[in-house]
Amino acid sequence: MRRCSVPLLRHASRRQQFAVARAFAAVPDGQRQVLGATVKLTKSPTHAENDHHTVDTNDLLARSDTYISRHLGTSPQQQREMVQQMGFNSVDELIDAVIPKHLRRTDEMALHKEPVSETAALAKLRQIMSKNIEVKNFMGQGYHGTITPATIQRNLLENPIWYTSYTPYQAEIAQGRLESLLNYQTLVTELTGMDIANASLLDEGSAAAEAMAMVVRGTSSKRDAIFFVSDMAHPQTIELMKVRAAQYGVNTVVGDADTFNFAGKKVIGALVQYPDTRGVLKDFSKAAEALHSHGAQLIVSADPLALCVAKPPSQFGADIVVGSMQRFGVPMLYGGPAAAYLATSKKRARSMP
Repeated sequence: MRRCSVPLLRHASRRQQFAVARAFAAVPDGQRQVLGATVKLTKSPTHAENDHHTVDTNDLLARSDTYISRHLGTSPQQQREMVQQMGFNSVDELIDAVIPKHLRRTDEMALHKEPVSETAALAKLRQIMSKNIEVKNFMGQGYHGTITPATIQRNLLENPIWYTSYTPYQAEIAQGRLESLLNYQTLVTELTGMDIANASLLDEGSAAAEAMAMVVRGTSSKRDAIFFVSDMAHPQTIELMKVRAAQYGVNTVVGDADTFNFAGKKVIGALVQYPDTRGVLKDFSKAAEALHSHGAQLIVSADPLALCVAKPPSQFGADIVVGSMQRFGVPMLYGGPAAAYLATSKKRARSMP
């Protein structure tokens, strides 16, 4: 394997590295030593003049888009280098330092000692799934039993045109997925009345927290800042908002949206549920006006199915609208999560997650 010594090559840009590598690959073996002495790259002032590294030109020219490098994760050597960079000797040592001992599993997992076939694995999974008991759900709070119409299931969820129009190795196979995402985003903007929507977030609570992050990032001073969360929001959303707000250094106030003073100067934003966790629809126009009077923002966590008949949040002053798409025929999947949407105006596009 040919090797060459090039000054500061590892500190060069990727483009520079490839340029040097191609130059060496094109030169006969007898002349590479001479060329190596003449190759100079722009040196960073932080590196010493005599900083040299041995670089394998074959490595630099090797393909970087192979299946193994893209799909099989990092190599053991790369993992060792990463944990050493963080001050640990092994991945186990890193895990011991990060995860509390009372959360660690110490007993050995009951896994198959030998690999099993796909058929056997599926049979085992069906056996485990058969232990689930399906009962009527009356929980509400963002989780609802749904019906997926057969025409939607067949023509959208199971429609092979999304992927059989192209041969599997062509990049164009992604066009069907992109079209699906565009349809989804268009649906969200139509229902909420907002300009743009993303596609998408983990669940409704995460979407609400990300919306709060957008508000916080646009606030010049977070000192003594207050973010209001309606006590009629879903309980899981309220809990997640409290945790995230603490990380942002913002104080959360959970209370009644009907009596809270949204005109307070320290209030940077508010989250309300529409309809609320008990199914009550309210118009938050006055809250939006009070918030906008001093530059604060209103986040509305809205049920997309209710928006088919209710006034869109954009019409009563919402700045950001979030919600769960589980209502649109997605099974509860024993607790979720289901995809969430986030929609806002074009001027906030660059701050969207």
